[in-house]
Amino acid sequence: MKNAVEMLISRLRSDHRNMAMLLDSLDAEIDKLAVSGEPDYTLVRDIMLYMTEYPDVVHHPKEDIIYGHLESLRPDIRSNLERVEKDHRYIEEWGLKLKYDIEALSSGATPGRDELIAELHEYMEQLREHMYWEETEFFSLADELQHYGDWSDVILANNEVSDPLFGSGVERKYGRLLASIQQRVVRDGKKGAWARDRGQ
Repeated sequence: MKNAVEMLISRLRSDHRNMAMLLDSLDAEIDKLAVSGEPDYTLVRDIMLYMTEYPDVVHHPKEDIIYGHLESLRPDIRSNLERVEKDHRYIEEWGLKLKYDIEALSSGATPGRDELIAELHEYMEQLREHMYWEETEFFSLADELQHYGDWSDVILANNEVSDPLFGSGVERKYGRLLASIQQRVVRDGKKGAWARDRGQ
């Protein structure tokens, strides 16, 4: 049976899998934008809304708390892990800018299309690289140190906040995005893994 720290890290890893699915969907829509200029703007907007409402506001702060705790346990690791908070700030700022740019484009404004495509690609590349680094370095260290020191403050500070898209109760504004994800994972043959993440 998993202890509280293992459950927390497991939840964060599950968040990463969910975010990766959304980035795949975003990739597909950006390809449409680059080729035909006719992506599903509502879907793109909803993806960026989710990225700025859940990963940036809930997921990343949880990781920041863990980073602070790991640093207190092992001050020598600061130079290896200090990028956690820097990356989060960068990703949050970039995501908000892109959300506003997508909203403007879907409302008929004409920001530089090529610039927007390049910025979306850069955002996705940065986020994917960041998640990979966390999985291979940051989470591995948390796994290693989970039995050292007192983690009770970390657990208390990481009260479970329901995921508005992948949680047990999906917020109405994400209904269309959820349906799109379900169609994609069934089409791509990933339904089993996605259902397990959702406890289905």
